[in-house]
Amino acid sequence: MAMSLDKTEARPRLDKPLGFRLIGTRIERVAQFLENHVRSSLCDSCIAAGIELFSVTDAGYATNSLQRRNGKFQRHRGTCARCEKKKIVTVAL
Repeated sequence: MAMSLDKTEARPRLDKPLGFRLIGTRIERVAQFLENHVRSSLCDSCIAAGIELFSVTDAGYATNSLQRRNGKFQRHRGTCARCEKKKIVTVAL
């Protein structure tokens, strides 16, 4: 069976609103996720899984940027509230 190069059927329709997970930059998405889970210490792996980022490195980059840019986020060694592993975690204050 020949594959069509026409990708129009695979594209999302514009009349359907996209969820917040697909909108905004990595940093904005991570900030929103952490603000929705205030005072929950979360590791980069769980943050990446929670907002469907393709890479844990992306989550780490975003959380480091958030900590440097504003005082609402803190990173420290602790236990992740989701996976319960001892790692570097980020928390929205």
